[in-house]
Amino acid sequence: MDDHSDYGAPLEQAINDVLATGRFASRDDLLREGARIVTEREMLRAAMHAKIEQGLADADAGRMVPIEQVMEEMRTRWSPQ
Repeated sequence: MDDHSDYGAPLEQAINDVLATGRFASRDDLLREGARIVTEREMLRAAMHAKIEQGLADADAGRMVPIEQVMEEMRTRWSPQ
């Protein structure tokens, strides 16, 4: 990217601040890291949605555990010993 003026002043300042730390050698390196983080976040979001869908399907199919049992298991697992 040759023209960075589209970022706007606040984002441009944030980019410059990060580059000033020396952690990234260039804007391109910073952009690659940002893209990697966004990609990772989107993969985690997709996995979370898949788990929610599976949980809803399990509930619809009657594959549930009574809340009292869940709470007792949590108390047992997380109570101070």
